[in-house]
Amino acid sequence: MSHDHQTTAARPTFRAGPFTRRELSFGLAAVATLAPLAAAAQTAAPKPQSAAPSAPPANHPAPTQSAAPKPPAPSAAELAAHLQPDQRATLTRALADAESHGFGHAEFMPEDKSGDEALVAAVIAYARAQHGGRITDWPKDWALRPASYDAERELAFALHQNNLQAWLDSLPPPFERYRALRTALVNLRNTPAPKPKRALKPKAAATGDGDPHATSGVATLLPAAQADTLRANMERWRWMPRNLPADRIEVNTASATLAGYRGNQVTLTMLAAAGKPKDETPILTSQIESIVLNPVWHVPDSIAKKELFPKNHRHPGYLRSHGFQLVKREGQTRIEQKSGAKNALGSIKFDFPNAFAVYLHDTPSHGAFNRNARDVSHGCVRLQNPYDLAGFVFQGDAQWNEDSIKAAQAKEDTQRVPLPRPMPVFLLYWTAAEGADHNVAFVKDVYGWDAKLLQLLAAGVRHA
Repeated sequence: MSHDHQTTAARPTFRAGPFTRRELSFGLAAVATLAPLAAAAQTAAPKPQSAAPSAPPANHPAPTQSAAPKPPAPSAAELAAHLQPDQRATLTRALADAESHGFGHAEFMPEDKSGDEALVAAVIAYARAQHGGRITDWPKDWALRPASYDAERELAFALHQNNLQAWLDSLPPPFERYRALRTALVNLRNTPAPKPKRALKPKAAATGDGDPHATSGVATLLPAAQADTLRANMERWRWMPRNLPADRIEVNTASATLAGYRGNQVTLTMLAAAGKPKDETPILTSQIESIVLNPVWHVPDSIAKKELFPKNHRHPGYLRSHGFQLVKREGQTRIEQKSGAKNALGSIKFDFPNAFAVYLHDTPSHGAFNRNARDVSHGCVRLQNPYDLAGFVFQGDAQWNEDSIKAAQAKEDTQRVPLPRPMPVFLLYWTAAEGADHNVAFVKDVYGWDAKLLQLLAAGVRHA
């Protein structure tokens, strides 16, 4: 079953020059004026966004080069100077249809509908918005940010190559799941509200027979609330890399589920438990580089002070009986929990670089997986079937597989095992997603991030 065939065929490709006089003409004798615009457009064209950028190797800093200064991007006035009637009509239709993508009614329509410069400026603002460019004040926990996008230069390319419609078609996120949300939004606005749809039971996702992006929860939203939820989730799709890795792990912290993809096909699903409100699991992307068998838990100071020390005060001996010990590291006294049956990380964890010190891990307590609401952790993600995930990330490895990993863990030694190749991982927040029945299911906005996102979008609405 597939949930992510991203459409790339329709995305236009623009050749960097040199350009012929015929190519630079829009059917007008304006070569002298348009040539500088095409040159500016082809200079420093945006690079494709990568899912998980790699840092330069340690002790090998990236070489510095003195790049030639980039020419300024063509202005709206320059781009509008030779706009043709058919191009004007194409741009106007795109702006009129922007509402179907979750934007505000007439959000980008220029006030002066007869001015080409205003029209081009509005299209530039629309193109930026389709690439997640409306938010400037990003919350720290939303660490998955959209790639930069040079709308002026891309529009100049499209006009230069007379490929305007293909460029406009390439602006929205190229994913089936985004298109499903858009269809649901259009249907919601055009038809009477259907009966609220209850999401799938946890058992369905756990067996792999259900939707990996939905779980049990309240789904009794009124139509206006459904529309807001759809708009918020469509916006989050604009933050995603346009070329998702075909092999990857996605965790939806809103539904507390995990899905593993091979060749863009879902081949693994399981329940998860994510951070509770005020200890939210961040939105981010990284790469799992290794697993740790029989991990030691290095307890964050905040958890030790707020939870463990008070618990030991109420129940003397609690820390010792649960394997906690004080250790000195780098001149500081910290608290650690030895590996073992009572360790909060269970018997295996999955490490990936990130600024929040979060990871995926086993748990000695599986009670949360019998609950609908599984926002219970301090921010890390607990896994229902961690050894299934271990088999997934080591698939095809000659030495390590699920059985050999279990055998190594049984020796009770703490051991780090590097993956044969890094596995991209996405921690995401979807409160609306297409289910296995191709209907959109809604889950509770446990962090209140939908409302926060819509407020930020409303505050950032601008006409370029």
